[in-house]
Parts: sequence; C-alpha cells; structure tokens
Amino acid sequence: LLTNYDEVKFLVDNEYLIQVMNWETGYESMPPGNNQLPQCERDMIQAWIDDGAPDN
Repeated sequence: LLTNYDEVKFLVDNEYLIQVMNWETGYESMPPGNNQLPQCERDMIQAWIDDGAPDN
C-alpha cells in the first residue's frame, strides 16, 4: 500500500510502477486480486509519469 508521494515517486523512478501496472512477467499485478486497470487509466498514469510525475 502506497501512502505518500515519496513512495510512489520511488516506484516511478525505478520503473516498478509501470511494470506492475502493465502486469509484466515476473512482477506482482496491480491492483492485486482485481482486473487490470483499463487502458485509458494506464495511459493517464503513463502521461503523468512522462510529465515528470509532478506532486500535485
């Protein structure tokens, strides 16, 4: 469970967030126990990351 921006940013900087969000082989799937996030939501998160993952 991520509880603050610094935790999320750490996972973004290490590309872990993208790996789990896209259900890459060898990584946990996010969200656990549920269906994969819809592509439109993953695209929005990717755009946020591409923009530098600002703390807003």
